[in-house]
Amino acid sequence: MQCSQCQFENPPEMKFCGQCGIGLRLLCASCGVELPPNFKFCGQCGAAVEPLSASAPPSPPSQAETTSPAVLLPDSATEPSPPPTPPEGERKEVTALGCKLAFEEGSGSPPDPEQQLSLASRFSELARIEVERFGGFVQQFSGQSFLALFGAPVALEDHARRAVLAARELVANVAEEAPVILERHGVRWSAQAGIDTGPVVISGGGEVAVGEAIDHAERLQSLAEPGTLLVSGETRKLVAPSVRLESRLDEAGAVSAWQVIGTGAALDGGSPFREETLSPFVGRSRELAVLGELREEAEAGRGQVVGIVGEAGAGKSRLAYEFRKTFRDGRMSHLQGECLSYGSGVPYLPLADMIRRASKITAADDAVQITAKLRTVFDSVGTDLESLPKLLRLLGVREGTESLGELEPQALQKQTFAAMRRVILDASRRSLVVLELEDLHWIDKTSEEFLASLVEAAAAARVLLLLTYRSGYQPRWLDRSYATQITARRLSPADSRAVAAAILDASPVAELTDEVIDEAVGRAEGNPFFLEELARSLAERTSGDEAAIPNTVQGILTARIDRLPETHKRLLKTASVLGREFALELLQELWDRPEPLAPILEELQHWEFLYRAPIEDRVVYGFRHSLTQEVAYQSLLTTRRRTLHARAAAALEALHADRLEDVYDRLIYHYPRADEPQQTVHYLTLFAARAARDNAHREAAQALREALEQAGRLPVEVRDRRQVELLLRLAESLFPLARFPETLERFEHHIGCLDRLDDPSLSAQYHFWLAHTHTYLGNQQETRHHAKSAIEAAGECGDEATEGKAYYVLGRDQFWAGELEEGLEHSRKAVALLERRGEPWWQGQAYWVAGFHHFMLSQHDAALEALERARDIGEALDDYRLDTSWSLGYMYAALGEPEKGIEECQRGLERMQDPLNTAVAMGFLGYAYLEQGEIQTSIKTLREAIEQLEGTGMQQILGWFLAFLGEAHLRVGQPEEAGEIARRGVEISRQARFQVGVELAERTLEEIAQSHDVGS
Repeated sequence: MQCSQCQFENPPEMKFCGQCGIGLRLLCASCGVELPPNFKFCGQCGAAVEPLSASAPPSPPSQAETTSPAVLLPDSATEPSPPPTPPEGERKEVTALGCKLAFEEGSGSPPDPEQQLSLASRFSELARIEVERFGGFVQQFSGQSFLALFGAPVALEDHARRAVLAARELVANVAEEAPVILERHGVRWSAQAGIDTGPVVISGGGEVAVGEAIDHAERLQSLAEPGTLLVSGETRKLVAPSVRLESRLDEAGAVSAWQVIGTGAALDGGSPFREETLSPFVGRSRELAVLGELREEAEAGRGQVVGIVGEAGAGKSRLAYEFRKTFRDGRMSHLQGECLSYGSGVPYLPLADMIRRASKITAADDAVQITAKLRTVFDSVGTDLESLPKLLRLLGVREGTESLGELEPQALQKQTFAAMRRVILDASRRSLVVLELEDLHWIDKTSEEFLASLVEAAAAARVLLLLTYRSGYQPRWLDRSYATQITARRLSPADSRAVAAAILDASPVAELTDEVIDEAVGRAEGNPFFLEELARSLAERTSGDEAAIPNTVQGILTARIDRLPETHKRLLKTASVLGREFALELLQELWDRPEPLAPILEELQHWEFLYRAPIEDRVVYGFRHSLTQEVAYQSLLTTRRRTLHARAAAALEALHADRLEDVYDRLIYHYPRADEPQQTVHYLTLFAARAARDNAHREAAQALREALEQAGRLPVEVRDRRQVELLLRLAESLFPLARFPETLERFEHHIGCLDRLDDPSLSAQYHFWLAHTHTYLGNQQETRHHAKSAIEAAGECGDEATEGKAYYVLGRDQFWAGELEEGLEHSRKAVALLERRGEPWWQGQAYWVAGFHHFMLSQHDAALEALERARDIGEALDDYRLDTSWSLGYMYAALGEPEKGIEECQRGLERMQDPLNTAVAMGFLGYAYLEQGEIQTSIKTLREAIEQLEGTGMQQILGWFLAFLGEAHLRVGQPEEAGEIARRGVEISRQARFQVGVELAERTLEEIAQSHDVGS
């Protein structure tokens, strides 16, 4: 017997599926009655029985929410295929239900073992019926308690909803049988249940499941009082809009759980929309216009059938809802029914739902009240009451419908169809009838047959059939001339931003930023539901946390993936390791099954999981939605992920052996996830070197940060040396990014590695970078200590290049301190050493510092010459960082040529590419404007430069520019603001021991004091 849920072939005598655990029951496709395994014709209605297949047991006729979920497999999934692929163990988001049988205190003596066995057996029977009806899987049954999973082994997009319904029904059924149990056994029994939602790890067949959600569900079950159901906070998030809950407090007064005290319309199949919670309705004006035109056709007596099709979350129901809102004049009758994911095996389910809504029948109504309400509807539309019993029987009412039981099933169905059509057509003679059925992809066969008959009858009536369904469902009526299919397209980026911004703006906890909006828009890719859920998830995200895929979105996508044949599912999950797009040749290297890829990939394209990219020179596929790729990847067990990533990296190395540089980005993606730190560090280092050559220092620095972290996992004998080498590379990229505080923190943190190595060559370079960093941070004492340590270590190993760099740092630091003669001598020594060792870039830096020493010593020609030498080196190297234009601009402005100074500074500013040099060039441009007399422009430019410098730690330059800004404010007659700025400049320059900055700022303060003296 083939299981309809997982397609596993079970021996005929089996009662439960050996793969997924669902009950194996043979149902008549016509009337839904359960049949013995060998029947060829239905004993109830005489219909031919389809080939053996399994389904969940039918529910009592009076209950609507019944049967296990329909398994929506593609048509070709039933075609002959290779032997089934054994299912993989995987991660899943599930809802766990823990429930146990309780005997109330005061009921007399506890039941003896024989009674307990009998009661446990009955409880087990009731539990399995309810769990299986709603698509759950009883994972284990132990005595008087059991654990059930919803969403595993086969995923369900509404697993929380199903679990609550199953638990609610089970607790109610146990309570309903309590009087009988008391009479027969002399004890009072009840059920208590707990539910939690969360990730679990399950074995391939679902026999074993492990996760906190399971443990928590069992704890909640133990806390629940007899006859009650408790749910966790995670489950509450998924069902709260449609479930009435009361909080339960722990001893500390905090909410520990929520008790289900009732359900709302949405859980039982009502509208999920509440006007106050709706996001903006955008991007659907064209579709609404088409619906409006078709409405006019229907109102004129030319019936219309409209299908709204789209992927899950495309906004089909929202479009129908907004269309309903356009009927402001009341000139229509609205009928609405919903097909439920767990009701596709229940005949007439959406039609019964439609009748209940139209008649305002509630779950509390008895047979007399139901009859009265339905009679009122018949009277209002003028339908003969002869049809009434047929619809009453459809609603489960037996009083007054007994004679219908004598009819043959086919005849009863025919008369029921006719009665329903008559009511609808009678109503259409009075006004337009809009009949809306949602989620047709879950419709039961009987309701689908009725719908087909109604489509035929509605052609010349004032009827508008509005039907929603997902892509993949094939309506039988599309070939009619009066049938129209509207596709709910994905939202444009602009419309998506409007929706995300509205949701985030309404959140009391979210910070509305372009980055957050862009993240939501980018990941949702125009799917309205995904967009809303992602935006809300981002709104609740704690700073620094990774944004997980919301449970609601994950449930939809996981359920869709799980409906695939096992081989297709395995391939999709294998491909997810390669990212959003992947080359066929690489996927072929990872595929470990005998089935050929081509037909599987073709079917996955047809079912809109994948697309083939329009690339001519190679075959590349991609996931149609990035979230599908993420969900498929997250379902893989960690060990399986590592194996696939390792194989992908090895395949890339083999396929691109002659051009590995082209795939560095993919190798540094796969090797960390393969848990191979040595290869990870190797390729991250190569990637960073290439990025640094391209002046992409942010990318280089990030790669080296990751490499440094991975290097901490290397064997002890190589760990210290590798970490020090990576730090030296990282410093080279952090320097142009002006990340001096980070450089200092990382170098000081790893100083122990350097001490353990006792290598003068590494020590010289290490201390040089510490000295270089400290001088930018204004730490004079530390700068000189580390510069001298670098010179000493470099002398030990003959490293003249590092020695020259260290002398350059000393010369630079002495400029800040005003030790100009000694600083000039060290700068000259640096130039000579660096020229001899072929280090032109650092030689250019040394010339630059020498130029400033010359200038402050009033050796102006020598200063300009040194800066020109530095600029020549920069042009030869094509390195903007050695463009000394802004320094020359400062000097020209200070020498009384501000126009030339402005020209030079602007030239330098145009060439700058990193934040530090850009800020410095801008600051000296502000000074040139000050000397030119363009004071307001000077103030604006200096303020912008100071703002950019604030976070770099470049204290000397900051103090310098504050002195300039104070002087500018003084010149425009703002002495108080000038004084405040100048005092800050003095403080910062003194801390950095920058004598020039101190003198400039103090001069401004003196001028302010003098102006006060004159005024007094």
